[in-house]
Amino acid sequence: MSGSLPFASVTGTSKSYRPEVDGLRSVAVLSVLLFHAGFAPFGGGFVGVDVFFVISGYLITQIIQSDCERQRFSLLPFMARRVARLYPALIATLVLVMVAGFVLFDPTQYRTLAASSVAAFFSASNVVFWQVAGYFDTSSELNPLLHTWSLGVEQQFYLVWPLVIYGVWRWRPAMLPWAILLVGMLSLAASQWFTLRDPSANYFLMPFRMFEFAAGGLLPWLERRFMPANRTQEALLATGLLLLMYSVLAFDSTTIFPGVNALIPVTGAALCIYAGRARYLGVLLRNRVAVFIGLSSYSLYLVHWPLIVFYKFHVYRPLEFQDKFLLFGLPFFLAYPMYRWVERRYRRVDLISWSRVKAASCAAAIALVIAPSAYVYFQQGLPFRVNDQYEQRIADPSIAQARLFGGEGYALDAVLGETSTSRPLAIFAGDSFALQYAAGFDFWLKQSGDSMQGVFRHGCILGPDVTRLLAGRPRQDCLDTSGRLQALLDDNDLPLVYTMSWTGYRHLLARPDGTRLEFATSADYGRFLIANVMELVADNPRRKLVVIGNQPGIRAAGGASACLERPDYVPMACLASLQLPSERGLGYELNQQLARAFQSNSQVLFLNPYDVLCLHGVCSATSDQNVRYSDTSHLSVAGSLEVAQIFLQQIMKFLKDPAK
Repeated sequence: MSGSLPFASVTGTSKSYRPEVDGLRSVAVLSVLLFHAGFAPFGGGFVGVDVFFVISGYLITQIIQSDCERQRFSLLPFMARRVARLYPALIATLVLVMVAGFVLFDPTQYRTLAASSVAAFFSASNVVFWQVAGYFDTSSELNPLLHTWSLGVEQQFYLVWPLVIYGVWRWRPAMLPWAILLVGMLSLAASQWFTLRDPSANYFLMPFRMFEFAAGGLLPWLERRFMPANRTQEALLATGLLLLMYSVLAFDSTTIFPGVNALIPVTGAALCIYAGRARYLGVLLRNRVAVFIGLSSYSLYLVHWPLIVFYKFHVYRPLEFQDKFLLFGLPFFLAYPMYRWVERRYRRVDLISWSRVKAASCAAAIALVIAPSAYVYFQQGLPFRVNDQYEQRIADPSIAQARLFGGEGYALDAVLGETSTSRPLAIFAGDSFALQYAAGFDFWLKQSGDSMQGVFRHGCILGPDVTRLLAGRPRQDCLDTSGRLQALLDDNDLPLVYTMSWTGYRHLLARPDGTRLEFATSADYGRFLIANVMELVADNPRRKLVVIGNQPGIRAAGGASACLERPDYVPMACLASLQLPSERGLGYELNQQLARAFQSNSQVLFLNPYDVLCLHGVCSATSDQNVRYSDTSHLSVAGSLEVAQIFLQQIMKFLKDPAK
């Protein structure tokens, strides 16, 4: 997470300049860098965005209020200054990212990048990303422009906030702080409500962030009326820093956010601004290193996330400590040229006094982003760059179909196989790791004239007394799906075939009332999963159960296609990562635990995908030129057909064996 960073500050030569505000920016951007680089203790580093929004609310409110008092406020010059401040460095970033994407990205990802580039240019990234993916989704890991969502929030704030401040000022200046407070309270209430209604919209959209800007907007009014003695300022600053530290270290992707939880970092940031002049503790924010990092934080922020994404894509393996350390440090070296020769050089360009040269320059800058991005998008990501060996994979529709997710096009209650059968062979239930088998089971069941009734729900563990947390809240749709599964199992002895992302829910489970489930060890977590799946069939001792374990997957972001369809001028060292030893595969140890737990139970059949996808202890992501995975872990249509054929033979034998 990041912030578009509030770059409305005045320069260091101004009498009103406050170096501690730049120092606070450094705290925020360092938190973001540590979080994005992957250092585990800083799981709440995304709260840096909230700090930036508070700073922005403070500075922008100050600027507008000052202009109103001098009877010189005008929206057009105000927006022109914001554009001059933000866009030169942004345009440079977009151009460099598109160049890097040309060199590294496969056509599908490059086309997505082109669309993201246009969205970022028009300050609409937050709306686009809200519609297609959540901030913490794995699909977002390889989007080099994901961080521009906050620029969209910031620019949208610039459009709305001046109208609020100026409108209230013209009506009754004394009511300004109360108007800001009201806007903040309404935004906070809406944000808290949307933590349940639409967590993704709550995270990405500007109205649900207005209370953070409003918190900063109240500070100029408070500073004018009451500034405490230094001893009190020291205590307030210490409290603010502790609140920020707590947020960075205690929050993570499961925290309900923003909503009322955001008040912790928001209050911390507001206290740091308000009491930042503290004589002694304030040195933490006013020292030269902190101030310099804060001054260059916009450039630092712009370059850090694309660098991380392209690095991950290039190395095509899980990041190790030295990688994370490099990705934390390298942005500082890359950001300085951007800050020195782009950001500082163009930040005070006067866009109001127009000229032909200036108009031509602006038009060229726009064309530099829009024209290449549009060309890449409408040319399908420039597939001519693709490695000749795999060019057919893109051109052949049947091969392209085989690469899709194995559950593509299947409903969450799909009947798999022959739909005319009066009684299904079994109930097939689980999350997307169950739905991935739909293509394979559907095809092979039709060959035998049998069927299975599907009960699927993406991202849900199914069980009578457990659900998955999303944005810190228990998912009701998971509970509803569990109820539907139980209803299908009532009053019959239909077998149950069950599978799920066995490794994916350890830190995301809760009781229906929201009580989080914690597991001290992986073995404890495994025992819980075994007990949960056995509880699904506890109502009928005659019911047979088939449990399918985890497949090994790929230990790299982007899936097999991110390697196989790279441009042919990129070294194909990634091919080595498409094979891995069994013991390094996803869920290997948990599969062993499941196998041991069920081996003595004649009513349970455990099927291990490793037995199909691994040969002589080596697991491969490809087979006979087919890609087995649609992403890093889910089976493709081809993989689903391959594994389902073997599994279904074993399932049919198990279910039709009267001795069991």
